[in-house]
Amino acid sequence: MNKVDKFVATAFKALIVVYVLAVVFRTGFRPNIYRMVSVPLEYCLGIMLVYIGGRWTQTKLGVSQNGPGNLNVRALLKILGTLTALILVCIGIEYVFHSFSLTQQAVQDLQGSAEVQGVLGAPIRVGWFITGSMQIKGDAGAASLSIPVRGITAEADLEVKGVKKDGSWYVTDLYLITDSNKAVVQIPH
Repeated sequence: MNKVDKFVATAFKALIVVYVLAVVFRTGFRPNIYRMVSVPLEYCLGIMLVYIGGRWTQTKLGVSQNGPGNLNVRALLKILGTLTALILVCIGIEYVFHSFSLTQQAVQDLQGSAEVQGVLGAPIRVGWFITGSMQIKGDAGAASLSIPVRGITAEADLEVKGVKKDGSWYVTDLYLITDSNKAVVQIPH
């Protein structure tokens, strides 16, 4: 292991500790301070993960810094298979969130709002990487989702809260938070 690899490994461990502490104590922080700390940490961790993954792949494939040695085709196929499986799992999870009835109801309410069309511009499209949480117990449950949306003039996050009663989902709160000026629009539902 060379000096750069040792430095990256040490820095990665330190950033993981700082990030975990930020996540654990985020309720004590003001949200804007938490965002100010967590977003740069996430970018740094992502860059380091790409570097570490690249070095690991280089080692597994038998490629040295002096040039290609004996390429390990079996390891290459395993790596490509793993990456393909991860991509398919992410696409599957995103598809489930996009086809979720609560998401569909919220997007219908969003697209039917003249005020939102004035803010975002029509047509309005749902973006990728819906985040949130759900708690389901039989025919009852609750969910909170953040759905990225964009129109022709602006982008925003659609914040949705819903409950599940008797097996059906219902929207309880629906807000549009714009990226540009942090304006909040409550959408009737």
